[in-house]
Amino acid sequence: MFKGLKREVVDYLSRNITSVNDQAGKDIDSFELQGIFIDGFQKGLGIELRKGNLNHQEHQLKEQYLKERYLNPEWNFRMSGGRRD
Repeated sequence: MFKGLKREVVDYLSRNITSVNDQAGKDIDSFELQGIFIDGFQKGLGIELRKGNLNHQEHQLKEQYLKERYLNPEWNFRMSGGRRD
């Protein structure tokens, strides 16, 4: 019973999940990917990103989001068609 279920899950995931490397058709390391994201955000938003430290408000917001969202399995794994605010 479980063997059949596992195979179905593997088949489903194989059809529905991809990776950056699969989509690019080549291996992309984390530094190259970082540059791609930076360029994309700058061009897409018409802004210039600068390296720097978080200010106090940004640090507090980061901690809040970590606690309420990104480290929270309920938030990460909820299945919703709506926006995750």
